Amino acid sequence: SGQNASLSVAADATVGWLKCAAQQRLKTQGLLQLLTKEGQMLLAPQRCLWEEGLKDGDCLTAVVEVPHLAASKSAFVAWTGASDLMVWGDPLAGGDASNVQEQLRNVERVQATSSAFAALLEDGSVVTWGDPGFGGDSSAVRDELKDVQEIQASERAFAAIREDRTVVAWGAQSYGGDCSGVRDRLRNVKEIQSNERAFAAIKLDGDIVTWGSEDFGGSLYLFGAA
Repeated sequence: SGQNASLSVAADATVGWLKCAAQQRLKTQGLLQLLTKEGQMLLAPQRCLWEEGLKDGDCLTAVVEVPHLAASKSAFVAWTGASDLMVWGDPLAGGDASNVQEQLRNVERVQATSSAFAALLEDGSVVTWGDPGFGGDSSAVRDELKDVQEIQASERAFAAIREDRTVVAWGAQSYGGDCSGVRDRLRNVKEIQSNERAFAAIKLDGDIVTWGSEDFGGSLYLFGAA
C-alpha cells in the first residue's frame, strides 16, 4: 500500500510484539509478515529482535496475508502461504497436527473429511493428519502423492488429481478411498467432485467415472457424457 511507519522498541522486544505493534500502527487487516532487507521472513514470534540480527535503524517490509480456513466436523485449520499452519479443535477430528507440524510449510490449499485434513503444499506433495479411518493416514499412497494439483474429499476419504491427470485415493474404502477398480479409466482426468460416500471424475473427453458407495452413485460409468 506504500504506507510506512517508525516504531520505537525495547531491546528485548520479540518478533511477535513487533508484528502486533506494526499491525496496529499500519491499521492492517489479515496476518502480518515481516521481511528484512535481505528478504528473510521473521517467522518465530517468541524470538527477540536481536536474536534475528536486527539493530537500531533497520528497515523491514510488512506483507499482509489474508488467512484461509478449512473445517472438519469439530476442528479448524487456518493458514497463509508463507506462515505456519494453525490447527485447533477436537484432536480426534484433526485438531492436533503436532505429528506433522514440521512438514506444513508453504501450504496452498487444505481439504477436510469429517475427521481429517489433507494439505496440498507448493511443491505438489500432500500432508495428512487426523483420524486414520477418515483419510488422516496417507502412508499407503505416500509414494503416489507427488505433483498433486487438486484434492477433493468425501466424508471419510480423499481423492487427488496429479499433474499427469491420474487419480490417487485414500481413506475409507466404502467412502471412495479405493479407486483401484476404475484406475485404468482414471486417465486424463479434468475435475473431481464428491458427495458423502462417493467420487465422480470427469475426463477431458467428457467421460464420467465414479467410485465409492453404490448407494451414493459410486458405480456409474458414463461414456461420452459431454
